[in-house]
Amino acid sequence: MNQERSKEEMKNSEKSDDSEDEPPRKQRKFPSDDMISPVKQRRKLRRLIISQLNEAREILGAAKPMDKEEAGLEKLIFGCNPEDLEEEEDLEENIKQNDSPKEMKKNIQKKKKEAWVDEYDETVLVKTKAKTLKNCHRSISVRGEEQLTEYLQEKFNKINGAPAWFEIGRTADKDSDEEDNDELLQKTGNFITSSESLPKGIIQIRKCPSLVDTSMKASIVKSVEFHPTSKVALVATTNGIANLFQIDGKINAKIQSICFENFPIETSHFSSDGREIVVGSKFYGHMFSYDMFAGKITRIPEIKGMNQKNMRRFQMSPDGKYIVINGRYGNIHLLTTKSKEWVGTLKMNGEVIAITFNGDGTKMYSHGGNGEVYVWDMNSRKCIHKFEDCGCIDGTAIALSPNEQFLATGSDCGIVNIYDHKTLFSTNSPEPLKVFKNLTTEVSHLRFNSTSELLSMSSARKEEAVKLAHFPSLTVFSNFPARDSISFKYPNTVAFSSNSGYYSIGNNTGRAHIFRLKHYKNY
Repeated sequence: MNQERSKEEMKNSEKSDDSEDEPPRKQRKFPSDDMISPVKQRRKLRRLIISQLNEAREILGAAKPMDKEEAGLEKLIFGCNPEDLEEEEDLEENIKQNDSPKEMKKNIQKKKKEAWVDEYDETVLVKTKAKTLKNCHRSISVRGEEQLTEYLQEKFNKINGAPAWFEIGRTADKDSDEEDNDELLQKTGNFITSSESLPKGIIQIRKCPSLVDTSMKASIVKSVEFHPTSKVALVATTNGIANLFQIDGKINAKIQSICFENFPIETSHFSSDGREIVVGSKFYGHMFSYDMFAGKITRIPEIKGMNQKNMRRFQMSPDGKYIVINGRYGNIHLLTTKSKEWVGTLKMNGEVIAITFNGDGTKMYSHGGNGEVYVWDMNSRKCIHKFEDCGCIDGTAIALSPNEQFLATGSDCGIVNIYDHKTLFSTNSPEPLKVFKNLTTEVSHLRFNSTSELLSMSSARKEEAVKLAHFPSLTVFSNFPARDSISFKYPNTVAFSSNSGYYSIGNNTGRAHIFRLKHYKNY
């Protein structure tokens, strides 16, 4: 017995020696219920509750699919739908057991999509880059690389070259419908985008941010005009400042301020090609021109021997040939647009107050004292017809519709007469088609829009004295100006954009109100 015990002890000692030579094996730990993460415990509990819920629904006979309310209630209670829970389980089964924790995390991230994209991350990135720009980071508030690029391009154009809004010959990519639509909105040619005519009665109109120079003291707006080819508006005030604004209907940001020192502006106009701005004052017999490309101001001297003491009223001919000045004692002076030299004078019997042209500039219409309207042939520079404005003592405004179907005249008593243009040349005392009596003070401005469907009538002698008339129905829109709208104060000037998309009213508080005419899709 002792020998057997000794043999067993020797065997055990050999086994212990062998175990000391071999490295200890790592025992694989299996997670118990206590070691399971809280997330898995919640999933296990939800599966148990959902299975019991399904059994209950089968017992009650609710085999039909759940409606939206039941599904929403189930998701609210359990935090997910059964389908979502099954997708999570499938995702866990697809992850291999021998994957390391890093590989498991990568696999889960590949399977799952981001719930949302935080735009603030992108904003912070751009702002960090923008801080490297000197004198710029305080005023930059952009989101995204594209907006930063656009901002830098605009900044470069303002400092080194012509503004981007004045590019000529823009080209568009015709392969993209969206780019085609954007190009269409940039065009300002003479065409109507909608085949439907403007309905009468109520006009669809929306107020946009006003054109106002906040950096200067408030002054009186005397002239508002839209650029003939670009989405830009010119606003001139009595403090000698002519401001250019980018018209987008949302911000209407100021682009540039042109200062004419000690020269209160009364009238300002773009040239027909949009390359030049001409301004005049009621206190001086000279004018100024501003070259849009060169950024240069040039003085236009007084007309020698004409005793012209002010340049408060003048017009630019549509053909780009003449600057037509309302002179004293019925004189109408003609200057060439290119050289600014005097080339002739036309004479009417009464005082000349208002002038307008036909579309190609071959005919000019003048109105003023004695209530007479003169029609001039600009090629021969002779009066070809004259007629009496019905019921008018002194004419103060005149406008010809672009389609040359209607001629509107305004008087010092607030009466606006509408004539059929075709019948004017057959008599010296034509009868008006319509007499508007909506204004009670002197008519200051008459303006037709580009489609000849709207006529703006206004008087600078009375607050809120603005009306819009519909053509060819010859009726006034009942909802403009609205009673609860922003006060226009004294409307000193009005203007339509090239394709009637926008309408502006300049007043005596330094603001030019902008309205979007929704019927017209183009600028």
